[in-house]
Amino acid sequence: MLLTHPFPGGFHGDLHDIHTRIPYTSSLVIYLNPPLRSDQDEPTYVDALRGVGVSQIACGSGHTVVLTTDGEVYTWGRGDDGRLGHGDNGWKYVPRIAQSLSGQIIVQVTCGSYHTAAVASNGDLFTWGGGMYGKLGHGNESGHSTPRRVEGLVGLTVSQIACGSRHTAVITSTGAL
Repeated sequence: MLLTHPFPGGFHGDLHDIHTRIPYTSSLVIYLNPPLRSDQDEPTYVDALRGVGVSQIACGSGHTVVLTTDGEVYTWGRGDDGRLGHGDNGWKYVPRIAQSLSGQIIVQVTCGSYHTAAVASNGDLFTWGGGMYGKLGHGNESGHSTPRRVEGLVGLTVSQIACGSRHTAVITSTGAL
């Protein structure tokens, strides 16, 4: 069982503390505000993910991204700066699949405060959300509300990613950072 804190009005940052105390399973139970805007007093199943195998979860500043065992990506939470990847800046109160990644098998996801990143099985890196400080890797500070492949890394195989609030870092299959 994996838990996180509610949004909006809650803090998403305590996931790692909770994860260290609760064993991982592929069931996903999250403290969140399913379409309600009030805090929940106990863990609540995320109905949109019931029966979906979950392999990874990451939380940013008010948003969550889930990677399924089938390589699909779901996001929800605050949509400011396009960080959810649904083509708009609207908040989503239930998980929605990132449609623009269909056809890709995603193997890793992560979040910064205002952006999200995903690695495809072929090693391509996709980023979206707020582009301040060039953190999306597209050679400028423009944001994107749908996942966009990082062209500067084409020809390299990204094997691991990490996002901070103002940066994204990758490790390639050759160990380059």
